[in-house]
Amino acid sequence: MDHEEERITKNLEAIHYDIDALDTVYVVAGPGRIEKHIFTLAYLLLKRDLELFRLGQRHILHADELWDAADSLLWVFDALFFRVEDLQEQFKQQHIDIDQQFKTICCESLKSYHDNSELWAMSQLQGDKFMFYVNPWDLDDGGKDKDPDRRKLLNYELPADSSKQTYMYEEGYEWELHEMTAADNGASLPLKAIVGQWNGYLYNYSEYPSYVILTFNIHATASGDQEFEASGKNFDGISFTLSGSCQEDGDGFISVKFSIVYDKDHDTEFFTGHFDDDGSFVGYMALSDAVSDFNWDQRFIFRKVPIEVMISRPFPHEFDDNKPRALWKFATSYALNEVRKKAWSWSYFHQRRDIRRNYIKLNIAHWTYGRPPLNEEFEEYLRIRKSLKPSDASYYRSVRDHFLDVILPDHNDLTCVSCDKALGGVRIICLDCQPPKAKLYETIDFCNHPKCLEIEVESTKFSFLEPKRPHKTTHDLLKLRTVMHRRDMPRVIRDAKSALANARSQMENYFDVRIPTPLLPEPNGDAVVDDQKDVCSETGTPTLPNEDSMSIQKRHPGEVLEASGSEVLHLDESPSDPAVPSATTLGVIGSTSELIESPASEAEVTRPVSPATTYHSSFDEPEPQRSRHSESPSSDLTDLPVAGYHDSRRASIAGPDIRDASPEVHEHDKETKSPTPRSPASNPPNKADNVSVASTVVPIPWELHCCICLKLLPSYKEMPCWFCVPCSQFVCDDCESRELIQCQACRRAFESPSYWYGSNQNDTFLCNKCTLKGRTASGWMPTYHTTTHPLVRCKEHVEDPIDPPELTTEERIIALETRVGTMDEKLEGLETRLSSMLTDLFSHMEQNVLSFLSSKANGDSAVGPADVS
Repeated sequence: MDHEEERITKNLEAIHYDIDALDTVYVVAGPGRIEKHIFTLAYLLLKRDLELFRLGQRHILHADELWDAADSLLWVFDALFFRVEDLQEQFKQQHIDIDQQFKTICCESLKSYHDNSELWAMSQLQGDKFMFYVNPWDLDDGGKDKDPDRRKLLNYELPADSSKQTYMYEEGYEWELHEMTAADNGASLPLKAIVGQWNGYLYNYSEYPSYVILTFNIHATASGDQEFEASGKNFDGISFTLSGSCQEDGDGFISVKFSIVYDKDHDTEFFTGHFDDDGSFVGYMALSDAVSDFNWDQRFIFRKVPIEVMISRPFPHEFDDNKPRALWKFATSYALNEVRKKAWSWSYFHQRRDIRRNYIKLNIAHWTYGRPPLNEEFEEYLRIRKSLKPSDASYYRSVRDHFLDVILPDHNDLTCVSCDKALGGVRIICLDCQPPKAKLYETIDFCNHPKCLEIEVESTKFSFLEPKRPHKTTHDLLKLRTVMHRRDMPRVIRDAKSALANARSQMENYFDVRIPTPLLPEPNGDAVVDDQKDVCSETGTPTLPNEDSMSIQKRHPGEVLEASGSEVLHLDESPSDPAVPSATTLGVIGSTSELIESPASEAEVTRPVSPATTYHSSFDEPEPQRSRHSESPSSDLTDLPVAGYHDSRRASIAGPDIRDASPEVHEHDKETKSPTPRSPASNPPNKADNVSVASTVVPIPWELHCCICLKLLPSYKEMPCWFCVPCSQFVCDDCESRELIQCQACRRAFESPSYWYGSNQNDTFLCNKCTLKGRTASGWMPTYHTTTHPLVRCKEHVEDPIDPPELTTEERIIALETRVGTMDEKLEGLETRLSSMLTDLFSHMEQNVLSFLSSKANGDSAVGPADVS
């Protein structure tokens, strides 16, 4: 094997690892069938690719470097494909079983290449032998600072700037004030009325505006023939030149024509219009100077006013509906915005922050990923577009491009089955629409838009769906915010289903957990049960209820726990509310009501890297170590069973609440033996246990809370929520939709600082407020949930209606005979009724005739034939 590897390596080095044709594959592989050399050849090519990836982590590679590497592998796969086709034709001509032959030839190495339906079936890949895990950090070699020999590795020279840099807002929009020239001062009417700075919009019947505000400074030309010119840049940073002319007829009607020529990426635009009664320059724009209704589909409006005034101007339809109201709204909005801007008020910056976020989100949805904004969302997008200055639009565009190119993941050209748009960022997979025989990449995917999740997908739309088993809105869902490779798909699906079963079992099995009341020593060292004093009254943190207050008040869903609160801290805000108490050490020195603060130091409590970029199963592999110290300072209290703590291997699914508000054990109390850790679901505390607790126990209702905001979660039958697969914790809809995480010092929810926050070991999981005050993580029941963790939708499971099985031939004949027998019985009954009715009718007619004849015989002429019924 070593000799074979050395031989192929020399052949690859001779061609610089660049296989550019099918014949080159056979030359490199050497004599013999391709299946004899395919594994060695593929191994050597992939080994070089790994070296390229490692070098690409530190340097920018030439654009063709990886393309050539990919083409080399594709040529090798083509050679193998043609070999399999030749064997298939050969076996077919020999009239032998093709499938059976591929099981015997080449030690079955070509079997899966011939028929890959069994290899990529989800039921096959979810077996234990395929459940492997590769630590992404193991891919780094020991010598990170050592570059390989570039002369042997690279086929192209590195670019001049070989350091990785990302530019945002590289070239800002330069604001230019209009300055009068000599030609401007000497211009005559009507040209003199045109000279100056103009600001306006392009629009059409469906969009106002269809483009960010356009601004330019018009100057008179030296020719003096009512011609003008201008130059500038649009918000994309592309330079343009403007040239045109104007004329006035006898009635004072001024018409203007001009064209805008861009340096690149844009076609020449032709404008023709006139001045209206309000002094606005209005007309049509087209990409051709030919006058036809077909070409002139875009309209424009420009006004000779400052840009701040133009962006505050109401929409045209508002003037048509109620012009006085629109003008009053125009004046008040402009004045208020100017006052806020000059005063540097928080409301002004708050508004700009919201505009930036909404514009980037809607712009990505409109042009790139997900369902395009419609109705109210589209109107909001147009309002934001109209309110942007060119400088703001240029900056927001650069932020968007940086977000798309560097941060937001692209899910390998997958599309949403509802809106048929590309998936980027959030990907939602249906867990019920993947039959056992379906391949791992055959999934039903949705974007994150609520309307897309409300549709049903017919089974005829996808061949891998079972007949008459469409996708329903009641199916179970998996949400991903990271790219999931096909290798990880079986593990992710299996772990997601296990996590969902775990979440439902917790939701469906509510019970009471009796938590022992911890002993609080008196000054003389005797242990007693604390009275009704609020030990943590100074910090606002309530303690466990005592035996005199055994009644438990019912907490309603959505109620916020007082110990930690649920105020959301925004990155761009600086709230002035009072400081939230940090983690404290609960001890007694001389009195049971004294409180000693001892925050955990930064060296004592650390955090592992969260599995953000590569999925890591928490069901098979051991739980990663949550701290670098061997013993947590709060280990005595963590031994107590806590409501919502189902599994001793994991962190609390409910997070800390009023019964575990970060108290730590004092030094002289650490010798006290703690109860053995247990799971409340499987082994609730027993009165007979020999533990150092008071004889009185407090009944605590089983509750489930959101691990971020700590709100009490109702039953999923009332309000569905999410369940984190790696963390085994519940997340409410509000925290998930707003992408919130929990501060590890004050236990409050705050917005995730970045999309991949938590993937770096240096991420502290502290809000801005605690960071500025120098606080550290409390170390008590840490919650390191990040927004990139996979989530499953926790809701009531609804089984799909099962169609009755098709009847066999015998069953159909029996059913047909039964129906025929029933029809015979009904016909016999009908014949009996008809016979009885005819008998009664003839009897009645006979009686009437006899009565008539009798009356005639008696000479009664009063009764005539007409009276006979």
